[in-house]
Amino acid sequence: MRTISSVLVIEDDPPVLHTLTTLLNGVGIGNVCPTRSAESALELLKEQCFNLIVSDYRLEGMNGVELLESLRDRGDETPFLLISGAPDAAGVIRASHQSKVQFHAKPFQLKDFLGAVEELAA
Repeated sequence: MRTISSVLVIEDDPPVLHTLTTLLNGVGIGNVCPTRSAESALELLKEQCFNLIVSDYRLEGMNGVELLESLRDRGDETPFLLISGAPDAAGVIRASHQSKVQFHAKPFQLKDFLGAVEELAA
């Protein structure tokens, strides 16, 4: 995880947000910034750059795919890990057409999640 020093985590379920934040901190990522909405993520991205964005698919307001597309439209190519327990096929297909994106369905194995983080960091 040496190549990733900062991660933005967007998840509206507080226990999942806490778990992901703790996990990423536990593997040595010093700056893990948790937030609960895509809108607040966009505000954070005005002030900070991140090496990776981890986002839930289903969020209130703007969803994870809409956030991804908004970032790519602006030229932001930050690697993006999209996670969801209830994705829709059309959204997953839209996300798959973007660069530097992976999708993982919940529940996932932590080793698979960390593998995706490492792969996106490469």
